[in-house]
Amino acid sequence: MKNETINIHPLDVKNYIEKHLNNIFEENIKIDVDEKRNTYIINKIKEVEIYDFWNKEDEELLKDFENYSFKGDCIGTIFFFLSGFWEYTHTYLKDNFGRFPAIESFQYKKNVLEEPVADILIDKLSKELNLTYKNFYTRKNVFITHDVDILQGFKGFRFMRSLVGDVLKRKKYL
Repeated sequence: MKNETINIHPLDVKNYIEKHLNNIFEENIKIDVDEKRNTYIINKIKEVEIYDFWNKEDEELLKDFENYSFKGDCIGTIFFFLSGFWEYTHTYLKDNFGRFPAIESFQYKKNVLEEPVADILIDKLSKELNLTYKNFYTRKNVFITHDVDILQGFKGFRFMRSLVGDVLKRKKYL
């Protein structure tokens, strides 16, 4: 069965990734597209040749993916993984519940199923461009939660027996 055809332009990729990177880095990220030279230019510092994965067949994609990217195109590769491009173009492989089987995934076929490919590339970019991650862990609030393993498992007498047992046996009084 033929893969679904998607019409993507490098500007679509640029906009998606630029927005994502600006959400995670302190510095402003600006990606330009030079269509004449077929490159992305990141913050006027790093130039990356565009790999038009949206025009490639599966065999070529699988062959061209090495060292966590498609021929060095970190921008396009990040988009490929974050957008779920492979799964989107292989919808016929989904099961009756709409799930995409892991063994059909690009990551499985390239033996990177357990690797955070997009994160690896973003971290590499942050080092090359000397970028600072935003601090997402500034909240000081504490939220107490409790797991309920068996809903209504301790109704009535069982609840009271368990409560009294905890108090007497463990000497826990709150």
